[in-house]
Formats: sequence, C-alpha cells, structure tokens
Amino acid sequence: MKKVVRKDAGAVLLPPAQKIGRDNVWCGKFGYFIDLDACQARSYQKSVCRRCYASLLQVPLPFDV
Repeated sequence: MKKVVRKDAGAVLLPPAQKIGRDNVWCGKFGYFIDLDACQARSYQKSVCRRCYASLLQVPLPFDV
C-alpha cells in the first residue's frame, strides 16, 4: 500500500502573532500538556490526533442569551 502524503487542503493557519493565546493544550490520548505546533505535527501522523486537533481549532461563537 502506498503512503499518501496529504498537503494542506486549504486549511487556514493563523500566523504566530495572531494566535488565540493557547500555546499548550492537554493531550487526552497521551496524558500530558503539548505545544499546539507539536500537536499539529502529530496530527499529520495519527488519525486520533487529527480529530482532536481539529476540535481544538473550533472557537465557540458568542451567542447572546
């Protein structure tokens, strides 16, 4: 089976100056804090990390209640 290398499919990555402010996140799979850049790099390798990293990029909308 041939390994398929996936390139950025139109993903929008924020430049370092415009980061949301979360540099480290808790990794539930491995049980320690990890840098977001390392988390992104790991998401290219592991499907579990890919799903988790995608959920980290979601920002909740401020709904008026």
